[in-house]
Amino acid sequence: MQKENISTYLQIIIAGIIISFTPILVKFGESIGPYNLAFFRTSLGALFLGIYFLFFRKKLSPLKKDIKKMILFGAIHGIIILLYFYAISKLPVSIAVILLYLFPAWIIIFSHFILGEKISKKGLIGLLISFVGIILILSPRNFLEGSILGYLAGAIAGMLAGLIYVLSKTFKNYNKTSLTFWQNLIATPFLLPLLFLDFPKFSIGNTLIASSVGIIGIIYFILIYSSLGKIKTSHAGNLMLLDVIWPAFFAFILLKEIPEITTIIGILIIMVGTYFVVNE
Repeated sequence: MQKENISTYLQIIIAGIIISFTPILVKFGESIGPYNLAFFRTSLGALFLGIYFLFFRKKLSPLKKDIKKMILFGAIHGIIILLYFYAISKLPVSIAVILLYLFPAWIIIFSHFILGEKISKKGLIGLLISFVGIILILSPRNFLEGSILGYLAGAIAGMLAGLIYVLSKTFKNYNKTSLTFWQNLIATPFLLPLLFLDFPKFSIGNTLIASSVGIIGIIYFILIYSSLGKIKTSHAGNLMLLDVIWPAFFAFILLKEIPEITTIIGILIIMVGTYFVVNE
């Protein structure tokens, strides 16, 4: 294995560890609320990424092409973050995260209908395996004892995440980093009215949490996008499966969350299904 590949693999793993602190911060930021954190995630994300473009003199693709589609793209991005943060606030971290990380399965489905890509046998097997894992996680006990709206929010967030990834492939005039900047900037006005539902309580701790959520998201995307293209996409996808494990690990250490045995088995089964999906 080449040294360049090793450094790229480590970069993806580090990115996964960094982003895994987002649900932990959302849990610690209950006094701010998931609605407000969603706003700060996009607004501060756009701000920090704008500073990144200026400081490192990176090229920002101008907002000239596919404007209507870009507005839809940004709006969906904001909805995903809002639903995901809401799910985290209502469910154990491990369940909220796995519902979001079902997006590789949704990518196959949306790629078929939007991009006209055929669903391979391996991809179909991955979808069926993931579905079995979902059934285990959403067992009657877990479902009834948890928040039904939380489960619904997490599931829709995962579905929309698959959609947004497929839509991102249709933008030919924007590089990935520019696309991330514009989607965060455009998402912010859609989330702004949420501040009036539950105005945030500002303190030093809350400010640090809100800022960290924005910074973490941008660092993650910069690390991931800079690594893609250096190694095989399937290899990157396999490493990103660890993104499901890290949040559960930190939730156990920091929040004392102990997942049910059915949840653990369901997560493992979904990871197997996702493995088939990313290697189709």
